[in-house]
Amino acid sequence: MTNMGNMGNMGNMGNMGNAGNGGDPGAGWEFADKALVPFAQDPGNLPVRKMTIATAGYGDRHWGPSWFAWTILDAFSHRGWRKTTAAAVPDPKQFKTDDELNTLLELAGFRADSLREIQAQNAEFLTYFMALFGISGQSHPATIRVMHAASLIGTLAALHWKNHWKRPRPVHLCPPLLPPIQEPGHPSYPSGHATQARLVARCMVRIFEDRERDATDIAAAGNALCALARRIAYNREVAGLHYRSDSDVGVALADTIFEHYLAKRAADPMEAFEVTVHAAVREW
Repeated sequence: MTNMGNMGNMGNMGNMGNAGNGGDPGAGWEFADKALVPFAQDPGNLPVRKMTIATAGYGDRHWGPSWFAWTILDAFSHRGWRKTTAAAVPDPKQFKTDDELNTLLELAGFRADSLREIQAQNAEFLTYFMALFGISGQSHPATIRVMHAASLIGTLAALHWKNHWKRPRPVHLCPPLLPPIQEPGHPSYPSGHATQARLVARCMVRIFEDRERDATDIAAAGNALCALARRIAYNREVAGLHYRSDSDVGVALADTIFEHYLAKRAADPMEAFEVTVHAAVREW
């Protein structure tokens, strides 16, 4: 679980994003106890006294967003998403790989300007979406849960189709591309970053729509979110890690998943996800 192959947001499941922004309750602090007299052995704490003031059972608010997202992924995993998404991820042999490689060789000339983003978004990119609206795990915990869930769902679906089609990475066919970061340990098609980022963007737009905000505001937010998602996917092309068709099909895969399972009137909605979205709507 330490490194899921740099699928975008899976590098560190215990401290997602930053300690201050990841959303896990209590993230970022440590309690420096006394070596000779631990707090647990303070006379006032002995004998054991059970308290129910803080919580009864494990309260929902104690879940970290990255961990809670796995409960939503569990619900998604039992759906028929493999059959539903098959048409969105066709055989990559139909694409003109030689032409795409030539395009990547040209894009390599833009790496110097994009390198910092390429490196930052390799491990995780949810903090970019958070920064877009100035939110954190403390200010919008349910919204962050939705983002993590969308990212995980995109990861699962992308990895399934990567394993199915086994398209080689661009550098396998054209070594001079030499990406500036380590090549992920899984096939190229479709792009996991493109799938995840697009799915996060669409789920965020849904939150705003469900909140019934001004239509102009929603349109502007949607444009910004989708532009950010495209930028994240494009940076992977500049890095020489993905073909353009990897990104395009990642977007198509995300759209199919959203319409069937995550949209407001999805054909096969998931209760845990819907409850989380409703909580997120109230945060805006």
